[in-house]
Formats: sequence, structure tokens, C-alpha cells
Amino acid sequence: MCLGLLAVAQRPDAGIIRIEGEMQSAVTVYMTIGVNAKKGSRNFTYLMYLPTDSVEQMKNQTISNVRKTFAPNPTQAREFVDQFGNSALELSWNRDVSKLHVEMQFNAQIKTLFGALNSDAPFPVFIDEERKKLLVSTPLSPGNDIFVNYIGRAISQNLYREIDVVSSVFVWLDGTIRLVNRPETKEHESAVSVLKKREGDEKGVSNLLVSLLKGLGIPARVAYGLSYQKEMFLDFETERYTFDNPNSEKYWVEVYYPDLGWVSYDPAGMHFGSSSHVLRLAAGLDSESVSERWKLETGEVAVQKENIFDIKQDDVSVTVRESITRR
Repeated sequence: MCLGLLAVAQRPDAGIIRIEGEMQSAVTVYMTIGVNAKKGSRNFTYLMYLPTDSVEQMKNQTISNVRKTFAPNPTQAREFVDQFGNSALELSWNRDVSKLHVEMQFNAQIKTLFGALNSDAPFPVFIDEERKKLLVSTPLSPGNDIFVNYIGRAISQNLYREIDVVSSVFVWLDGTIRLVNRPETKEHESAVSVLKKREGDEKGVSNLLVSLLKGLGIPARVAYGLSYQKEMFLDFETERYTFDNPNSEKYWVEVYYPDLGWVSYDPAGMHFGSSSHVLRLAAGLDSESVSERWKLETGEVAVQKENIFDIKQDDVSVTVRESITRR
């Protein structure tokens, strides 16, 4: 049995606090994408992910009233579902481009539970054909790297339940890899580079965790979405813990249990759960495969994105059960 866990990065002497309770949020999201192209730029394509309902063991997300506007209208707008079940929208302007504007608005209701999580799934894990595609190696998140696999085997030694292996990997990751926020560089996104440097951004830490679990034969995927800023305060004995997310894009990990389904891990330090201040858009093999992306045939463009969150409801009923100091 595992309770919802938070790794307390703000306090080096404190390791983990165990929490229970629930969070429930309602928010209206306004997403804006602006494209400014230099003269002579032509044939621009943008791929974005659309918000959808999602259900996992400890979190539910419901989406409604999705509205999209484009200026000017694209030559083609193609909605499709990719191989991992993500709802995507590909927009193409097959002509000269100068300024483009894309807006999307939607309502989201998100409920997160924190509490006892029980799983009897054995380790090694039996994987059906549907989940095997998640074990595919990628340059950013390899499942066959010798150094990553060595660490995975050491962590999982003498453990016979999947949840015990995953929990041990979480604790190792939080105690070994430093989460940093720096200008985006590929070296902070690659699992192997993060392992060597012992630090990485959200993309990199998520890629490393998925890489470790792939090597152990445990289905896992990198998730992508948005977070909005709303502080959560937790009091325990004489301590006050503060947890917050910026208004920004966010990356985290979802782990699959045969008897539970999908359960989230947030590299910011939340184990077996995810804040209701985090909105899910897509999930896949690594951070690159789920990031919004664009291509241009000729010319040069600058892409700017802005997200505004109108919080309609934010109910937090979470208490700290205990604090565990790392040894």
C-alpha cells in the first residue's frame, strides 16, 4: 500500500510527506498562439493537442465548451487521434504567411484524490500487446541504455511487486536528480544526459523516469499539458509546506498498473497523484513526441504562446499524515 506522497524539495533535510484528501478545480482556459513570419515565408504547419476527458486511478478530467478560432483561416484543418489516443489538430497555411493567430477556449473540471493506493500487480510485469508499444526506445528516452538499465536493476533488486519497484524508482530519482529550470537545451531533455549530469528540467526528468521504467519492462509514458498558478499550503506539526505550479506548459509521467490503470508522477515531487492545477493534453513515448510543434517550408517565423486561466473553483481538502526524513 502507498499513500499519496510529496517530495519536499524546499527542505534538504526532509524527504517525503504522506498526504491524503482531495482537490477539485474548475477553470476556463484561454490559449493563444501567435506567429510572426518574415517576408517571403511560405507554407506553415502547426500541430497542437486538443483537451479531452481523461480518467486515471487518482484523477479525473472533464472538458467542455471547446471553441477554436483562426485568423486567417488555414488552408486545411485536420483533426485526428494518434497511435497513443491523443486528440490532435494539424493546421496548414499553404501560401505566403506573415501573421497568424490561433485561439482556443475551453472549460475544465479536474478532481484529484490522495490516499491509500493498493496494487498486487507482480514484478516483472505482464504486458499486453497494447502496452508493448510504450516500451519502444527513443533517443530522448531509451529503454536499452546500459547505464540506465544498470541503475534500474539495482533499484528493483529483490522487489516482487510493481508498485514497490515504481516507488523505489521515484525515491531514487528525487534523491539523486536535481530538477532545474533553465533555458531549453537538448542536454537537459535527454535521459542519458540527465543521468550523467544528475540534473535536468521537467522534460529531462520525465524522460529519465520513463527510460528507467521501460528498461524494467514497466509501461510508462511522458504526459504534456498546462499548469496554472495556485498555491497549496499544508501544515504539519510546526512546519508549513507550500506547493505551487507556474502558469506554463508542464511535463510529467504516467505509469501503468494492470490492476489500477494509469497513475501519475510529477517531477516537481508529487508521487502517486497529480495536482488538480495540472491539465492534461497528451501522452507519448517522450517529451518531444507530445510537444506542440511546427514546420515551415521556406522563410523564418517566431512563435509565441500565451495561456490565461480563469479559476472558477478551487477546493483543497488535503492533510499531512506523516513526514519521513530521508536517510
